[in-house]
Amino acid sequence: MEADETDFLQSHKGERHLPRPPRPRGGVANKRGLSSEQIPVVVVGERSTATTDAVVPKADTEALTGVLAPVLDADAVLCSESNPI
Repeated sequence: MEADETDFLQSHKGERHLPRPPRPRGGVANKRGLSSEQIPVVVVGERSTATTDAVVPKADTEALTGVLAPVLDADAVLCSESNPI
């Protein structure tokens, strides 16, 4: 299995009271790099079968274990980037 993580800008579409000033369409984050404005999303895929994705509150070991434990078999080999968590 292979896994990767990406980040998307947090969306408040449809909310009446935003915790920040509104952003124009296609906007960018106020801070460069990873920040509290972005939400981590983990995508796990097996080459021959299904793909699973999940929005995690924080990209740390506890959150990723909670997402990956039900998906991975006990004898599965997980390939990911070498980003230490």
